[in-house]
Amino acid sequence: MASTNSLFTASVVEADGEITQEQRDALYRLVRIWDARLERNRLRRDFFEMHVNVKNIGIALSDEMVRKLDASCGWPRKAVCMPAERSRIDGWTFESGRPSDALLRIMRDNSFGAKYDMASQSELTHGLMCWTLSRAEVGRSKVQIKTHSAETSAVEWDGRLERVRDGMAIIDTRPLWPRSYTMTPCAVNLYTDDATIVLTLDDDNIHWHARAEKNPMGRPLIEPMVFQPSVTRPLGQSRITRAVMSIVMRKLRNDMRSEVGAEIFTTPQKFLLGATDEAFDMDRYESYMGNIFLAGKDEDGDVPKFGQLPQGTMQPLTDYSRSLAAEFSGETSIPITSLGIIHDQPASAEAMENAERDMVQLVERMNKTNGQALRNVAMMALAIDDGPGRSLESLSEDEYGVHVRWGDPAMPNRAAEADRWTKLASVAPWVTETEEFLTGFGVPEEVRFSMLAQKRRLEGRGFVLGGIGGNDTDGGAAPLQRGSGGGATAGGGQLVEGLVPPSGQGNGGLVS
Repeated sequence: MASTNSLFTASVVEADGEITQEQRDALYRLVRIWDARLERNRLRRDFFEMHVNVKNIGIALSDEMVRKLDASCGWPRKAVCMPAERSRIDGWTFESGRPSDALLRIMRDNSFGAKYDMASQSELTHGLMCWTLSRAEVGRSKVQIKTHSAETSAVEWDGRLERVRDGMAIIDTRPLWPRSYTMTPCAVNLYTDDATIVLTLDDDNIHWHARAEKNPMGRPLIEPMVFQPSVTRPLGQSRITRAVMSIVMRKLRNDMRSEVGAEIFTTPQKFLLGATDEAFDMDRYESYMGNIFLAGKDEDGDVPKFGQLPQGTMQPLTDYSRSLAAEFSGETSIPITSLGIIHDQPASAEAMENAERDMVQLVERMNKTNGQALRNVAMMALAIDDGPGRSLESLSEDEYGVHVRWGDPAMPNRAAEADRWTKLASVAPWVTETEEFLTGFGVPEEVRFSMLAQKRRLEGRGFVLGGIGGNDTDGGAAPLQRGSGGGATAGGGQLVEGLVPPSGQGNGGLVS
């Protein structure tokens, strides 16, 4: 793959067509960044997918044992998936409080919720992933949002503007030659402040052609989502750190030693003194598994002595595994019980909450940085969907005030959360009219939309009935009353036909 990457690096920067020398230089830097980090990024993915080979020390295990034994460790997957599962998008909010039908349509057409679940795993695995946007027909939307891992994208950071200067993403790959399993990039996008350069590979797998698409956004249409950025590392760092890889490698070697120890523990060593080789007419394994030993006296007339060595114990290996689990827990904030270490006494609810506190704080910080990246993606998506030529400066104040609404990373008990919101509603009754109140009770997003839509229809029906029935003395609509025939009356007047459904027919006659 190294030669294939070198071939791609050398050929793509020589693309002909609509590309300037400045853009060509930026593409060269980005491809070099991608190529330099590709091997390390693939190693982290191998740890995540449990495809790493054991580095043998050569003391307790022979190379033949390492080849024959199969060991794997799922701890890196735990380090990535546990915080990713706690980082959940629960919707979008605007500072004005009004929902945006356009944004909901864009996110629904692009399956944004499902893409975020995959993106958060990629972010935690490599420390960085990238969102890219382009103008394309996706459902009823005019914008397409894609995700790219660090293995298929690269960005340059602009310290002055504190955002990406430019970026590159591999859009598609194909076999290097027919019937080949070696894949090579065949479509690459270069993202700059004023254009998106679409580069495609010719059928000869050598020559590239560039086509420029104007970008009125004033910034590249690529947004990185990074984990735990810092001043020295603004593009984040992976959850699968060098310390994690070291602990996992030691765990794999210990598992192999445990496997060998289990074989010895099953068949303890025995000895027979004073017997000749001719006394055995079977191999050593059959003699061990047999029920009777036959051994005659030696030439001096002495009877052979039979004995058994003290049976070994696997307790040191088990203790070492617990020690590694504790070290891994401290490095990743994963509760030790989630690593398969079971204690004699079950942990109390308070102890479990304390064990998960570091994980909750980690996810809260992750949501804070991810929220800013997703806000940028949402604003660019709104601008692109509204029509060509729009930039971030042309967004309305309402569109500019978009934010992500996150689920609680502590994942509290639903009954306890509902009790908390009920107590809050007793102090501030107006809370029951908000969507957040339904969210606190664990009502899914699609069910909330249906409930709020029905609520608006019911309010509209009451307004119409009140207006038809007449006004009260204060000039407002008269309240609805239930008549003796089961129909609704306004202000004690006549039954309004056609507006109130018969009993048992649901909301079929509601007026919205």
